[in-house]
Amino acid sequence: MENISILWADDEIDLLKPHIMFLEQKGYEVITTNNGDEAMDIIRERDFDIVFLDEHMPGMSGIETLAEIKSLYPNLPVVMITKSEEESIMEEAIGAKVIGQQEAVKAVSDAIRRSRAGLSDPNRPNGSF
Repeated sequence: MENISILWADDEIDLLKPHIMFLEQKGYEVITTNNGDEAMDIIRERDFDIVFLDEHMPGMSGIETLAEIKSLYPNLPVVMITKSEEESIMEEAIGAKVIGQQEAVKAVSDAIRRSRAGLSDPNRPNGSF
């Protein structure tokens, strides 16, 4: 199995270095950026298996970046990340309830497997996280 590539967009990406190093040590390729506009530029240049996206960023917000990603790449899994405890933010992003960490890890893993196996429906997102 080839390496899983992750794009992580967060305005505080430097604070996430320990998490990024952990993922890289596990064999994941992690490309980082600190804003939505640059995230879109990077996504247009190469393929990713999944995107980790902060809700609050300067310029294009996480919600706006999510909308643009899904309009161009509907099958690309995106995990929205926020420090806010307001469920309304996540409901706006995904239209679903917020789930716990274990359920999120399983959903992300399943979405990547479906996408790589060619089992995804091109008219639907791979999953809502």
